[in-house]
Amino acid sequence: MGNSNSGDGNNVVQAGTINGDVHIAGERADPVPASLAAAPSGFVNREPELQVLDGLLTQERSDRAGFGVISGSSGTGKTGLATHWAHRVKDRFPDGQVHVDLASGERSLDDAAQDVLRELGVKGADIPEQAEARISLLRTRTADKRLLILLDDVPDPDAAERLRSSSPGSVLLCTSFRDASASAGQDAVVVRLDALSTEHVVQFLRSGFPSGTELSPEDGAELARHCGCLPATMRVAAGQLRKHGWTVPRALRELTDPRRRQRHLKDHLAVVDLAVEHLRTDEAELYALLSLFPGPAAPAFAAAALADADELDAELLLADLHEACLVERNDREQYLFHDVVREHAEQRAAALDPDERVDALRRLVARYRELGAFADRAVTTTDRLRVGDIQVTGDNPFTGKTEALEWLEGERLNLLALQRLAADKGWHRDVVALAEGALWALHNQHKYFTDALRAFRLGADAAAAAEDAVAEARMLSLHGQVRIELGRPTDALQDCERAVQLAERAGHREVLASAIEFRGKARSGLGEHEVALADFRRSHELNLELADTRGVLLQEYLAGRELVALGRAGHALDSLRSARERLALISDEPRLAQRIDTAVAAAHRMSDEHVTAVDLLHDVLTGVRARGATGDLAEPLELLADSLTALSRPGAADHLREALQLLEQSGDPRADRVRTKLAELG
Repeated sequence: MGNSNSGDGNNVVQAGTINGDVHIAGERADPVPASLAAAPSGFVNREPELQVLDGLLTQERSDRAGFGVISGSSGTGKTGLATHWAHRVKDRFPDGQVHVDLASGERSLDDAAQDVLRELGVKGADIPEQAEARISLLRTRTADKRLLILLDDVPDPDAAERLRSSSPGSVLLCTSFRDASASAGQDAVVVRLDALSTEHVVQFLRSGFPSGTELSPEDGAELARHCGCLPATMRVAAGQLRKHGWTVPRALRELTDPRRRQRHLKDHLAVVDLAVEHLRTDEAELYALLSLFPGPAAPAFAAAALADADELDAELLLADLHEACLVERNDREQYLFHDVVREHAEQRAAALDPDERVDALRRLVARYRELGAFADRAVTTTDRLRVGDIQVTGDNPFTGKTEALEWLEGERLNLLALQRLAADKGWHRDVVALAEGALWALHNQHKYFTDALRAFRLGADAAAAAEDAVAEARMLSLHGQVRIELGRPTDALQDCERAVQLAERAGHREVLASAIEFRGKARSGLGEHEVALADFRRSHELNLELADTRGVLLQEYLAGRELVALGRAGHALDSLRSARERLALISDEPRLAQRIDTAVAAAHRMSDEHVTAVDLLHDVLTGVRARGATGDLAEPLELLADSLTALSRPGAADHLREALQLLEQSGDPRADRVRTKLAELG
């Protein structure tokens, strides 16, 4: 044979004299990697997300590995969930489990391919230098394996799919701060993490605190709030308690103080920095400006106002921020920050020019004022008394009352927050306009008593600060109206007396007529029916002088109610019928018509004409339910129950129960009276 070999041979040995046996081993088997990080301790909840990931084990695949992406903003627990799931299912991957951290883009996909190849026993000299060749080798070496590869902190999960092998028994799982819902392949399993519930945060904190640490439900909820209900910040809190022996009150102080909180969360804020660095300039600007939004969640039109951009452009920018997991989106298509991310965005906003911040907020408040004014006109009437609202022009963007009321409901918390912001800034006209427009329209339909009291008190204070007696009188009248609805006529009378004085001093007859009307309502609530009737008649005269037909008929309606209370059913019916006839001449206002008809039914009931009252009240209730105005149901329900009881007909108890539920939900003091009637029925 000499020193050469020309044939095929897997194992060739060149040697001199051989003494003894020769043993030639076959090829060494690939090692089985097991490089998963330790499973997170104290893992809580995430059962729905774990079940979604389990879909990677049950998918029908013939020629490709499973592919999953866990996305979410910094601190939501992406790595914890991925690692927990990987340990839970690792027995399904007998050829190994590999964990590679890409450090938010500091390492590339071909670096990851190199790490996995080394874990599989490929020597460095055998790993190609070119990225594509390296990834191709990885796919070749894993084609027949059942392997789990966990790529942590991947900047682009779509690109990571290049590492996906053809083995149906393998799974490639990525975590990323970029959302993959829209771009991932059809068979990708995608999970987007949000904050934990307060209950699960408290559960986690208790498991992570040193033994013997007392954690009350109240302190636990407070810690959860300051941790933003994020797993990463919870671990910081629990770790500091163990490391430094903090008490729970000390932990609360540390996480409440903004400067110290940022120091404790610096690692997580640094991760957000990396995500923001990947944004375009316009995306980064909106990211900062969005933190100025004072409400819980911002709609696209608010983002457009802040950025001084077209709404369609703002929607695209918000979609980019959502994809980057820097903002979350709720079921109303509104966008919000996690607490830690909000703090980071606020730091970016603080670096903006102060005038730029003020201009952005001015645009935001102006946009809410405009849309609120349109919604008010769609929900109430275009010609009702308004003293601080802007005169909107152009087509109303709301197609009708239902759509406008849905918008007011959806934006309620944002409207209240915008009004508080305007008050803090000293933008008095905006405070009054938001109260008198959008917030009054909402309260007029759906009774939010606490909100309304605060809104009109802010409005009255703003009008006083602006030395606008007319606006102050209007705000005090509306504040008094809410107090009347709450059964506090004495307090309401103080508001309305002051409103009358201001309106008389200003010489504004329209506001004076309104203030006298509200004073009459307060006096009626105190049982002073004769003087209340006198107020309604005086307001009636003023409205006749102003040629305000709607104002006239309102006073006839209110006078009719007062006459019912005074036992003058015949006179009441005359006044109420006149109001109904005037209403038919000027507009189609179902709500006001139904309120007049309810008072007419009360007059018939007083005259023991219960059959007529029952028929009328059934019609009223049908109309009110069709409008969806739950705040208008209680009175006709109670009156109907009274007449049914007088007629010994069934159904009274059911109507009283429904009325009681509505009154209790809104905190209406009439609930006590209805509760007593229900008890008397047995």
